[in-house]
Amino acid sequence: MGDQIFRKKVMDRLSSPEQLNDYLRVTSPSVWIVLGAILLLLVTGLGFAATTGIESRVEGPAQVRSGVITVTLENDNFAKNVREGQYVVIGDNQSKITGIGKDSSENILVTAYTDLPDGEYNATITYKQTQIIELLFN
Repeated sequence: MGDQIFRKKVMDRLSSPEQLNDYLRVTSPSVWIVLGAILLLLVTGLGFAATTGIESRVEGPAQVRSGVITVTLENDNFAKNVREGQYVVIGDNQSKITGIGKDSSENILVTAYTDLPDGEYNATITYKQTQIIELLFN
């Protein structure tokens, strides 16, 4: 076989200046388009994850009597996260929680002051907001 590592035909092709550019082409435009699309998806996904959050909340029936909201929370697993200073939300109305206690059935009662008319409502208390990007990097 001799001392040559490469075949003579290949060496002749590489040494001719007319065909030298053919071997220097690393990527085609379609590869750059695919790479750009993947990069755009990655940046968009990270931007979405940085600006979007997941709310952890508990819901329960609320009664309003003489300007005081009383929310009954029956699920202790979620209700244990509720603290004074958080907000009870009924429709567009937000009221700061002023007290937390228990009733005779061991349900958690949350109280807050409001200017809503007396009646029964459905209330929501958001106790935690987690950014999606925190979930990705924890």
